Amino acid sequence: MAKIGCCSSGSGSGDVEAFPPAETGQNVSQTQVATLQDNTVDSVASDDINAFTEVKQSGLSFASAIYNTGNLVLDATRMRLNNNSGKPFSFKVTIGGIIISDTSINSALFRIRLNSTSNVGTGTTRRYPSGLTVGGTSVELGVSTSGAFTLADGESMWLECSKSVLGTLIMQSCLILVEPIW
Repeated sequence: MAKIGCCSSGSGSGDVEAFPPAETGQNVSQTQVATLQDNTVDSVASDDINAFTEVKQSGLSFASAIYNTGNLVLDATRMRLNNNSGKPFSFKVTIGGIIISDTSINSALFRIRLNSTSNVGTGTTRRYPSGLTVGGTSVELGVSTSGAFTLADGESMWLECSKSVLGTLIMQSCLILVEPIW
């Protein structure tokens, strides 16, 4: 009988191996993980908080080749995931990261949301105040949102942003986690 934290090797000889089992090199859950680091591409959002624009980026890639399952493909210049799997794909997505802006207005507001070919993700819009104190010269905010989507083959899902002031709006870094809904 195996102890807690161990599992039987299944050979019937009572051999015990460490848990979890040795790495198999397979991503059996089909989870996709992508990251973006040190992005400097401005999303060129207007100063209308209600006018969303797609987040621009340079350098979004899978955290490791094991996370490139082929279910969703990363866009080279936008924070966009494309379903090129040849079949409908249902998934939960979580995106978190750092947005920066060169605004010095302490009443500035920033928003992010998830959108898709079919519709804006219900409940995915998040609003953040700049958090600047008097004399602050730039904004750096941690942001996150999540939602669930079903994309037909060829459809896309993307991150959008907006702001209430003039200035840059850059998704400096982020982590994207995609978990299939089977």
